[in-house]
Amino acid sequence: MNNNIIYLDLTYDELAFLQTRLITPPLLGMKSILPETVSEEVGMSRLQSGASSLYARGYIHDGEDGKLQIETLVLSVIATYAQARLAIQVLTATQPDAMPQRVTYYVAERLALEHIYDDNKLVHHFALTHDPGIMAELIADRMAMHDTQAPNMTPVTLKGTLFKAINEAIRAHQPARAIQLLTNAGILSAQTIVDIMNSGEPQNTVIFFQSGDAGLDTTGTFVLYQDQAFSVLATPQKEQVLLEPVANEVVFQRIRERLVPIMA
Repeated sequence: MNNNIIYLDLTYDELAFLQTRLITPPLLGMKSILPETVSEEVGMSRLQSGASSLYARGYIHDGEDGKLQIETLVLSVIATYAQARLAIQVLTATQPDAMPQRVTYYVAERLALEHIYDDNKLVHHFALTHDPGIMAELIADRMAMHDTQAPNMTPVTLKGTLFKAINEAIRAHQPARAIQLLTNAGILSAQTIVDIMNSGEPQNTVIFFQSGDAGLDTTGTFVLYQDQAFSVLATPQKEQVLLEPVANEVVFQRIRERLVPIMA
């Protein structure tokens, strides 16, 4: 175990309680931990369950002044999430029709946080570090990339209707739809999209969010498939999307370039 990484697991109910008490509203595109479809009665029951569990684990306690006291590690995890200036999502689809696994990395001043949600166990897994190099390694490991080659194509800038459609797909976390639109426009070959959608091999997508309005001022998406990598950079203020071929070292370099200035 790396001494520069601190790990923390929180149950669904525990994080729901902490988020409700400490974060209003959720930032950087993360939805509330309690969906709107949950009734008030069920929601309160979950929050009470989360609070009881946190008390039992020693993560929260009542202070002498009667105010709720929260253990430093838990505060650091929640603060990094709440104050993040950058979020990086890695989506990995292991089967063509399966929901992709989503891992989110929150980057705040001097701290970065890896967040994985286990749907089966209803547990949130966190890894916290102050070292941007370690966080870059965590992201690289999660992507499980082998050497990729830049596709043989010229960078393309898209505007107008096609830009709007692709940008909406990226904002909706639908990279496959973005690729399909590019294919329909004749920018990517039809065979490439068929291979990506029908392959049983893992596919990786890295999505960058910068903080700002809805956390989506600029979104950079890397779509990685077998020996090819594509960069799709959407810039809403310029109403354009830049599609360019990249190699894996470019992906890692851009990740590091975004981590270091924030965590320094």
